Amino acid sequence: MMKAKYFKKIRSQVKWYKVSYRDDLFSDFIDEKEVLAKSPENACIRYHKRTGCFVNKYNPNHITQHSEVFSRFKVCIGKKVMYFD
Repeated sequence: MMKAKYFKKIRSQVKWYKVSYRDDLFSDFIDEKEVLAKSPENACIRYHKRTGCFVNKYNPNHITQHSEVFSRFKVCIGKKVMYFD
C-alpha cells in the first residue's frame, strides 16, 4: 500500500494547467482543458495525447516555448500565460 507521504510528494510536483490549442497560426485558441502535469511542456504533451491534436511533427515530445505568434498551444497557470509549439 502506498503511503500518504508518497502522494504528498507527487502533489507538490504536479499542477493543474489550462491548455488550449489552435490548428493554425491564424485561428483563435479553443478547446481549453485542465491538465494535471509536472511542467507546462508536459501539459502540452498530455493535452496532445488526450485530444490527438497536432504536435511538432519531427518529435512530438519536443515542445519549446515560443512567442504567441508562432505557437499552437496556450498554457495558463493562474494569471501567467505561456505559449508553446
